[in-house]
Amino acid sequence: KNITKRAKMAKKRVQKDDSDDEQDSGNRGGNQATAKKAPEKWNWTAIAIMLMFLLPGAIAVFFQISDMYYPEAKALREIKDRVITCYEVANPTKLSEVDAIVERYKNKEVALFARLKNKYPKIPQCG
Repeated sequence: KNITKRAKMAKKRVQKDDSDDEQDSGNRGGNQATAKKAPEKWNWTAIAIMLMFLLPGAIAVFFQISDMYYPEAKALREIKDRVITCYEVANPTKLSEVDAIVERYKNKEVALFARLKNKYPKIPQCG
């Protein structure tokens, strides 16, 4: 008798909780289908701001790692940058030929910079 009495009381509590939930959803002016929250959308402004701060650092890390594994690519990039700096001041029409010039003087960088220094002696960027 004691167990059945407890079971009946538990059943009444569950029914009372269910009826309270139905009344609450009725008070909000909708049924249970409209009571569900819509999924939140992406905050694109926050994502763009986050990328503005994180992307340059990620790119820098990528180049650092790349330079560790490919030191010859780093050296070639530095040589090319020096030649571009020289030609920007001395002879901007030659800028389109920088890749060919660097390729022609591959493994002869000292001769390349000596030639640039002799050709443009008054320009410090070529020295």
